[in-house]
Amino acid sequence: MENAVKTTLLLRRDVYQAMVQVFGKRRLSSAVNELMFKELIKPRTKDLFGVDKGMKPFVREHHDRY
Repeated sequence: MENAVKTTLLLRRDVYQAMVQVFGKRRLSSAVNELMFKELIKPRTKDLFGVDKGMKPFVREHHDRY
């Protein structure tokens, strides 16, 4: 891992046990990095006009005159 920083992370015992069961003891650091990255650094979901990409198309609220 390049640009890695050593730190101490205090976890609740139940969180630690769940993470060890899912990821294993050797992958805890990468699992924490992945989870924190997903939560803290979210990709932008808005386009240039401020409309979410997942929104439905605009529905006209009025009828055409012709």
